Amino acid sequence: ETVYSDRDSTGLRIIVRFSETADGTPPATDLRDYLTVSPEVKNLSIAPRYGAWYDAVEIKGDFKPLEKITVTLKKGFSINGENTLEKGVSRTVLMPNYQAKLKFSEEGKYLTPVRGTTVGIEAVNVKEVRYSLLRLYENNITVSMVSDNYTQFGVPEHLSQLVSSGEVKLTAALNEKTRGAFDIASLSGTKRGVFLLTLNGVPTPEVGNREWELWNI
Repeated sequence: ETVYSDRDSTGLRIIVRFSETADGTPPATDLRDYLTVSPEVKNLSIAPRYGAWYDAVEIKGDFKPLEKITVTLKKGFSINGENTLEKGVSRTVLMPNYQAKLKFSEEGKYLTPVRGTTVGIEAVNVKEVRYSLLRLYENNITVSMVSDNYTQFGVPEHLSQLVSSGEVKLTAALNEKTRGAFDIASLSGTKRGVFLLTLNGVPTPEVGNREWELWNI
């Protein structure tokens, strides 16, 4: 078996991959009876990972970054009902840092100025945010609002004018959430219009160098 820590957009996890496989059926033994983690973790879930074959278990819970977790498979565990562990096996893994994340504080793609022209953001393990603000030409507002392509994928730049762009440095401890905001009125010099705000996040060196894009109107 192989035990390793991993992360995705939902949080931290541990994968236990077996040398034996089963044909997509549930394991022959109850996972919680034979698999434990130490120290104790809140909101622990242990579930098989299915593909063409069942050959791994995914463990999720309130894991902390850089925390050492010991996973133990007890004697008697079987994945296919035939081969069983003759003795217990323990492996210790080091949990990774959280995946870099950048998001708008408000849900949804379209925001109205009812609560002001400030757009909040939340970030984890992001050292810099690169932004650009486009203002939709007024004669293109109607066509952009009724076209399925534009409402689903965003307004093309040739229908808009770039009114502001730049970079904002974020300062926060590793794995801690930080908040910020962009004021559309201040960036554009007006409160009127339809705007497209695009953000590109640059992760901190500890979590990688991938950039990604978020956008909203």
